[in-house]
Amino acid sequence: MALTGQYSMQVGAFREGLELAADQLNSEGGINGARVEILVEDTGNIPVNALTSARKMIRSAGLVAAITSSYPELATGAAEFQRNRIPVVHLWDASPEIEEMGDYLFGIGPWIPSAGEVSAKFAALRLKAVTAVTFHVNDPWSQLVTDYFEREFVANGGRVLRSFAFNPQDQDLRAVFSKVRALKPDVIYSPVGDNIVPFYSQLRHQNPSVPVISSDVISEEHVKQAPAVFDGIYQSQMGDPKGDKMVELSDSYARKFNKPLTLPWFVATGYDSVKLIAVCSKKVGAMPVAVRDCIANTKGLTGVSQTFSFNEGGSSPQQESVFQLRQGRFTLAE
Repeated sequence: MALTGQYSMQVGAFREGLELAADQLNSEGGINGARVEILVEDTGNIPVNALTSARKMIRSAGLVAAITSSYPELATGAAEFQRNRIPVVHLWDASPEIEEMGDYLFGIGPWIPSAGEVSAKFAALRLKAVTAVTFHVNDPWSQLVTDYFEREFVANGGRVLRSFAFNPQDQDLRAVFSKVRALKPDVIYSPVGDNIVPFYSQLRHQNPSVPVISSDVISEEHVKQAPAVFDGIYQSQMGDPKGDKMVELSDSYARKFNKPLTLPWFVATGYDSVKLIAVCSKKVGAMPVAVRDCIANTKGLTGVSQTFSFNEGGSSPQQESVFQLRQGRFTLAE
Protein backbone atom coordinates (compact mmCIF):
# COMPACT_ATOMS: atom_id res chain seq x y z
CA MET A 1 0.00 0.00 0.00
CA ALA A 2 1.17 3.54 -0.82
CA LEU A 3 1.03 4.78 2.76
CA THR A 4 3.57 7.53 2.10
CA GLY A 5 3.75 9.83 -0.89
CA GLN A 6 1.11 11.69 -2.82
CA TYR A 7 -1.73 9.22 -2.14
CA SER A 8 -1.07 8.74 1.57
CA MET A 9 -4.37 10.27 2.74
CA GLN A 10 -6.55 8.07 0.55
CA VAL A 11 -4.47 4.94 1.07
CA GLY A 12 -4.40 5.58 4.81
CA ALA A 13 -8.19 5.42 4.66
CA PHE A 14 -8.00 2.13 2.75
CA ARG A 15 -5.81 0.76 5.54
CA GLU A 16 -8.24 1.91 8.23
CA GLY A 17 -10.94 -0.06 6.41
CA LEU A 18 -8.75 -3.18 6.44
CA GLU A 19 -8.15 -2.80 10.16
CA LEU A 20 -11.85 -2.33 10.90
CA ALA A 21 -12.73 -5.50 9.01
CA ALA A 22 -9.98 -7.53 10.68
CA ASP A 23 -11.05 -6.31 14.14
CA GLN A 24 -14.64 -7.28 13.45
CA LEU A 25 -13.73 -10.70 12.13
CA ASN A 26 -11.46 -11.44 15.09
CA SER A 27 -14.11 -10.31 17.58
CA GLU A 28 -16.38 -12.91 15.96
CA GLY A 29 -13.82 -15.71 16.33
CA GLY A 30 -11.74 -15.15 13.20
CA ILE A 31 -12.08 -17.30 10.09
CA ASN A 32 -12.82 -20.94 10.85
CA GLY A 33 -11.18 -20.40 14.25
CA ALA A 34 -8.02 -18.76 12.88
CA ARG A 35 -7.11 -15.17 13.71
CA VAL A 36 -6.98 -12.70 10.82
CA GLU A 37 -3.70 -10.86 10.41
CA ILE A 38 -3.14 -7.92 8.07
CA LEU A 39 0.52 -7.59 7.06
CA VAL A 40 1.26 -4.18 5.59
CA GLU A 41 4.16 -3.06 3.39
CA ASP A 42 4.52 0.62 2.47
CA THR A 43 5.48 1.01 -1.19
CA GLY A 44 5.38 4.82 -1.34
CA ASN A 45 3.75 4.20 -4.75
CA ILE A 46 7.22 3.41 -6.11
CA PRO A 47 7.16 0.44 -8.51
CA VAL A 48 10.44 -1.14 -7.37
CA ASN A 49 9.22 -1.02 -3.77
CA ALA A 50 6.03 -2.76 -4.82
CA LEU A 51 8.03 -5.54 -6.45
CA THR A 52 10.19 -5.99 -3.34
CA SER A 53 7.07 -6.01 -1.14
CA ALA A 54 5.35 -8.60 -3.32
CA ARG A 55 8.34 -10.95 -3.16
CA LYS A 56 8.61 -10.49 0.61
CA MET A 57 4.91 -11.16 1.19
CA ILE A 58 4.86 -14.26 -0.98
CA ARG A 59 7.36 -15.80 1.45
CA SER A 60 5.03 -15.12 4.43
CA ALA A 61 3.63 -18.25 6.07
CA GLY A 62 -0.14 -18.55 5.85
CA LEU A 63 -0.61 -15.94 3.13
CA VAL A 64 -4.12 -16.29 1.69
CA ALA A 65 -4.45 -13.19 -0.51
CA ALA A 66 -2.87 -9.83 -1.24
CA ILE A 67 -4.42 -6.38 -1.44
CA THR A 68 -2.98 -3.53 -3.52
CA SER A 69 -3.92 0.13 -3.40
CA SER A 70 -2.55 1.81 -6.55
CA TYR A 71 -2.16 0.93 -10.22
CA PRO A 72 1.69 1.14 -10.29
CA GLU A 73 1.84 -1.32 -7.37
CA LEU A 74 -0.35 -3.81 -9.17
CA ALA A 75 1.37 -3.36 -12.53
CA THR A 76 4.72 -4.16 -10.92
CA GLY A 77 3.72 -6.91 -8.52
CA ALA A 78 1.05 -8.62 -10.60
CA ALA A 79 3.39 -11.09 -12.30
CA GLU A 80 4.89 -12.16 -8.96
CA PHE A 81 1.48 -12.91 -7.41
CA GLN A 82 0.18 -14.52 -10.60
CA ARG A 83 3.23 -16.78 -10.88
CA ASN A 84 2.82 -17.88 -7.25
CA ARG A 85 -0.96 -18.31 -7.59
CA ILE A 86 -1.84 -15.77 -4.90
CA PRO A 87 -5.13 -13.90 -5.48
CA VAL A 88 -4.93 -10.10 -5.42
CA VAL A 89 -7.80 -7.74 -4.66
CA HIS A 90 -7.00 -4.33 -6.14
CA LEU A 91 -8.79 -1.43 -4.46
CA TRP A 92 -8.53 1.76 -6.48
CA ASP A 93 -9.13 0.53 -10.02
CA ALA A 94 -10.72 -1.98 -12.33
CA SER A 95 -9.95 -2.03 -16.05
CA PRO A 96 -9.42 -4.16 -19.16
CA GLU A 97 -5.68 -3.61 -18.68
CA ILE A 98 -5.80 -5.15 -15.19
CA GLU A 99 -7.86 -8.06 -16.47
CA GLU A 100 -5.14 -8.80 -19.03
CA MET A 101 -2.47 -9.03 -16.30
CA GLY A 102 -3.72 -12.41 -15.10
CA ASP A 103 -6.60 -14.44 -13.73
CA TYR A 104 -5.50 -14.08 -10.09
CA LEU A 105 -6.11 -10.31 -10.11
CA PHE A 106 -9.45 -8.81 -9.12
CA GLY A 107 -10.26 -5.12 -9.52
CA ILE A 108 -13.03 -3.76 -7.30
CA GLY A 109 -12.53 -0.02 -7.75
CA PRO A 110 -13.78 2.46 -10.35
CA TRP A 111 -13.69 1.25 -13.94
CA ILE A 112 -10.68 3.18 -15.31
CA PRO A 113 -12.26 3.81 -18.72
CA SER A 114 -15.25 5.42 -17.01
CA ALA A 115 -13.05 8.02 -15.28
CA GLY A 116 -11.82 9.44 -18.58
CA GLU A 117 -14.95 8.76 -20.61
CA VAL A 118 -17.43 10.22 -18.11
CA SER A 119 -15.22 13.32 -17.80
CA ALA A 120 -15.01 13.71 -21.59
CA LYS A 121 -18.75 13.36 -22.10
CA PHE A 122 -19.39 15.87 -19.32
CA ALA A 123 -16.95 18.31 -20.92
CA ALA A 124 -18.45 17.96 -24.40
CA LEU A 125 -22.14 17.61 -23.61
CA ARG A 126 -22.63 19.50 -20.36
CA LEU A 127 -19.92 22.17 -20.56
CA LYS A 128 -20.26 22.41 -24.36
CA ALA A 129 -16.46 22.33 -24.70
CA VAL A 130 -15.06 22.01 -28.21
CA THR A 131 -11.34 22.26 -27.40
CA ALA A 132 -9.35 20.73 -24.56
CA VAL A 133 -5.85 20.65 -23.11
CA THR A 134 -4.83 17.64 -21.02
CA PHE A 135 -2.18 17.08 -18.36
CA HIS A 136 -0.91 13.79 -17.04
CA VAL A 137 1.93 12.59 -14.87
CA ASN A 138 4.32 9.99 -16.27
CA ASP A 139 2.77 7.10 -14.39
CA PRO A 140 0.63 4.26 -15.78
CA TRP A 141 -2.72 5.29 -14.29
CA SER A 142 -2.53 8.98 -15.17
CA GLN A 143 -1.48 8.19 -18.75
CA LEU A 144 -4.19 5.56 -19.15
CA VAL A 145 -7.11 7.62 -17.89
CA THR A 146 -5.98 10.60 -20.02
CA ASP A 147 -5.96 8.37 -23.11
CA TYR A 148 -9.56 7.37 -22.40
CA PHE A 149 -10.55 11.03 -21.96
CA GLU A 150 -8.92 12.12 -25.21
CA ARG A 151 -10.48 9.33 -27.28
CA GLU A 152 -13.96 9.97 -25.89
CA PHE A 153 -13.66 13.75 -26.21
CA VAL A 154 -12.73 13.43 -29.89
CA ALA A 155 -15.55 10.91 -30.41
CA ASN A 156 -17.96 13.55 -29.09
CA GLY A 157 -16.77 16.13 -31.61
CA GLY A 158 -14.03 17.74 -29.52
CA ARG A 159 -10.43 18.56 -30.37
CA VAL A 160 -7.42 18.10 -28.08
CA LEU A 161 -5.17 21.11 -28.62
CA ARG A 162 -2.20 19.80 -26.65
CA SER A 163 -1.38 17.02 -24.19
CA PHE A 164 1.27 17.87 -21.60
CA ALA A 165 3.18 15.20 -19.64
CA PHE A 166 5.54 15.81 -16.75
CA ASN A 167 7.43 13.84 -14.10
CA PRO A 168 6.14 13.38 -10.55
CA GLN A 169 8.99 15.44 -9.10
CA ASP A 170 8.27 18.47 -11.33
CA GLN A 171 6.75 21.20 -9.18
CA ASP A 172 7.20 24.49 -11.05
CA LEU A 173 4.94 24.37 -14.11
CA ARG A 174 4.20 28.07 -14.44
CA ALA A 175 5.81 28.32 -17.88
CA VAL A 176 3.68 25.42 -19.12
CA PHE A 177 0.49 26.93 -17.71
CA SER A 178 1.33 30.18 -19.49
CA LYS A 179 1.37 28.25 -22.78
CA VAL A 180 -2.03 26.81 -21.92
CA ARG A 181 -3.41 30.30 -21.41
CA ALA A 182 -2.26 31.22 -24.92
CA LEU A 183 -4.05 28.15 -26.37
CA LYS A 184 -7.40 29.30 -24.88
CA PRO A 185 -8.95 25.84 -24.39
CA ASP A 186 -12.59 25.42 -23.45
CA VAL A 187 -11.68 22.87 -20.77
CA ILE A 188 -8.61 21.41 -19.03
CA TYR A 189 -8.45 17.74 -18.03
CA SER A 190 -5.83 16.96 -15.37
CA PRO A 191 -5.89 13.61 -13.54
CA VAL A 192 -2.73 14.62 -11.66
CA GLY A 193 -2.06 13.02 -8.29
CA ASP A 194 1.42 14.41 -7.59
CA ASN A 195 1.99 17.69 -5.73
CA ILE A 196 -1.75 18.28 -5.92
CA VAL A 197 -1.98 21.60 -4.08
CA PRO A 198 1.00 23.27 -5.87
CA PHE A 199 -0.15 21.94 -9.25
CA TYR A 200 -3.70 23.29 -9.00
CA SER A 201 -2.59 26.52 -7.34
CA GLN A 202 -0.35 27.33 -10.30
CA LEU A 203 -2.89 26.10 -12.85
CA ARG A 204 -5.78 28.18 -11.49
CA HIS A 205 -3.58 31.26 -11.10
CA GLN A 206 -2.65 31.20 -14.79
CA ASN A 207 -6.04 29.99 -16.09
CA PRO A 208 -8.64 31.19 -13.59
CA SER A 209 -11.69 31.07 -15.86
CA VAL A 210 -11.15 27.78 -17.73
CA PRO A 211 -13.19 24.83 -16.37
CA VAL A 212 -10.93 22.14 -14.91
CA ILE A 213 -11.80 18.44 -14.61
CA SER A 214 -9.76 15.89 -12.66
CA SER A 215 -10.37 12.25 -11.77
CA ASP A 216 -10.22 10.53 -8.39
CA VAL A 217 -7.17 12.19 -6.83
CA ILE A 218 -8.42 15.38 -5.13
CA SER A 219 -9.74 14.74 -1.64
CA GLU A 220 -11.42 17.03 0.86
CA GLU A 221 -8.20 16.89 2.84
CA HIS A 222 -6.43 18.63 -0.07
CA VAL A 223 -9.22 21.18 -0.33
CA LYS A 224 -8.76 22.16 3.31
CA GLN A 225 -5.20 23.26 2.48
CA ALA A 226 -6.28 25.70 -0.25
CA PRO A 227 -10.08 26.09 -0.42
CA ALA A 228 -10.10 28.96 -2.94
CA VAL A 229 -7.85 27.05 -5.35
CA PHE A 230 -10.16 24.07 -5.64
CA ASP A 231 -13.54 25.80 -5.54
CA GLY A 232 -15.41 25.09 -8.77
CA ILE A 233 -13.15 22.29 -10.01
CA TYR A 234 -14.93 19.22 -11.38
CA GLN A 235 -13.84 15.66 -10.65
CA SER A 236 -15.02 12.25 -11.79
CA GLN A 237 -15.11 9.91 -8.81
CA MET A 238 -17.19 7.51 -6.80
CA GLY A 239 -19.97 8.89 -4.65
CA ASP A 240 -20.02 8.16 -0.94
CA PRO A 241 -21.68 4.82 -0.11
CA LYS A 242 -25.17 5.11 1.38
CA GLY A 243 -27.44 2.90 3.46
CA ASP A 244 -27.55 1.13 6.82
CA LYS A 245 -24.25 -0.70 6.27
CA MET A 246 -22.46 2.62 5.73
CA VAL A 247 -24.02 4.06 8.89
CA GLU A 248 -22.80 1.04 10.86
CA LEU A 249 -19.33 1.35 9.36
CA SER A 250 -19.19 5.07 10.20
CA ASP A 251 -20.12 4.34 13.82
CA SER A 252 -17.49 1.59 14.08
CA TYR A 253 -14.90 3.89 12.53
CA ALA A 254 -15.62 6.70 15.00
CA ARG A 255 -15.33 4.30 17.96
CA LYS A 256 -12.04 2.77 16.80
CA PHE A 257 -10.23 5.86 15.53
CA ASN A 258 -11.86 8.53 17.72
CA LYS A 259 -12.55 10.84 14.77
CA PRO A 260 -15.29 11.32 12.18
CA LEU A 261 -15.14 9.44 8.90
CA THR A 262 -14.01 11.85 6.13
CA LEU A 263 -13.07 9.47 3.28
CA PRO A 264 -15.99 7.01 3.34
CA TRP A 265 -15.56 5.39 -0.08
CA PHE A 266 -11.92 4.55 0.63
CA VAL A 267 -12.60 3.14 4.09
CA ALA A 268 -15.59 1.15 2.83
CA THR A 269 -13.64 -0.31 -0.10
CA GLY A 270 -10.75 -1.38 2.13
CA TYR A 271 -13.23 -2.90 4.57
CA ASP A 272 -15.04 -4.76 1.79
CA SER A 273 -11.83 -6.22 0.37
CA VAL A 274 -11.07 -8.04 3.63
CA LYS A 275 -14.68 -9.15 4.03
CA LEU A 276 -14.69 -10.52 0.46
CA ILE A 277 -11.57 -12.59 1.12
CA ALA A 278 -13.02 -13.70 4.47
CA VAL A 279 -16.32 -14.84 2.93
CA CYS A 280 -14.41 -17.06 0.52
CA SER A 281 -11.96 -18.32 3.15
CA LYS A 282 -14.88 -19.39 5.34
CA LYS A 283 -16.35 -21.30 2.39
CA VAL A 284 -13.27 -23.01 0.96
CA GLY A 285 -10.53 -22.73 3.59
CA ALA A 286 -7.24 -20.85 3.54
CA MET A 287 -5.85 -22.24 0.30
CA PRO A 288 -5.09 -19.31 -2.07
CA VAL A 289 -6.07 -21.20 -5.23
CA ALA A 290 -9.47 -22.12 -3.78
CA VAL A 291 -9.99 -18.56 -2.55
CA ARG A 292 -9.15 -17.30 -6.04
CA ASP A 293 -11.79 -19.56 -7.59
CA CYS A 294 -14.36 -18.48 -5.02
CA ILE A 295 -13.78 -14.77 -5.67
CA ALA A 296 -14.00 -15.31 -9.44
CA ASN A 297 -17.42 -16.95 -9.02
CA THR A 298 -18.83 -14.38 -6.56
CA LYS A 299 -22.13 -12.89 -7.69
CA GLY A 300 -24.51 -10.62 -5.80
CA LEU A 301 -22.50 -10.34 -2.58
CA THR A 302 -23.63 -7.19 -0.76
CA GLY A 303 -20.84 -5.06 0.65
CA VAL A 304 -20.70 -1.50 1.93
CA SER A 305 -19.16 0.07 -1.17
CA GLN A 306 -20.95 -2.07 -3.77
CA THR A 307 -22.65 -5.38 -4.53
CA PHE A 308 -19.89 -7.67 -5.77
CA SER A 309 -20.42 -9.53 -9.03
CA PHE A 310 -17.23 -10.45 -10.87
CA ASN A 311 -17.15 -10.65 -14.65
CA GLU A 312 -15.13 -13.14 -16.67
CA GLY A 313 -12.11 -10.84 -16.66
CA GLY A 314 -12.02 -10.62 -12.85
CA SER A 315 -13.54 -7.17 -12.34
CA SER A 316 -16.40 -6.04 -10.16
CA PRO A 317 -16.28 -2.51 -11.55
CA GLN A 318 -17.86 0.68 -10.30
CA GLN A 319 -18.89 3.53 -12.60
CA GLU A 320 -17.87 7.08 -11.79
CA SER A 321 -19.91 10.28 -11.84
CA VAL A 322 -18.83 13.91 -12.12
CA PHE A 323 -18.85 16.05 -8.99
CA GLN A 324 -18.02 19.71 -8.46
CA LEU A 325 -16.22 21.21 -5.48
CA ARG A 326 -18.41 23.86 -3.91
CA GLN A 327 -17.49 25.48 -0.62
CA GLY A 328 -15.15 22.63 0.22
CA ARG A 329 -17.56 19.80 -0.54
CA PHE A 330 -18.06 17.51 -3.53
CA THR A 331 -21.54 17.97 -5.01
CA LEU A 332 -22.96 15.80 -7.80
CA ALA A 333 -22.79 17.85 -11.00
CA GLU A 334 -24.79 15.59 -13.30
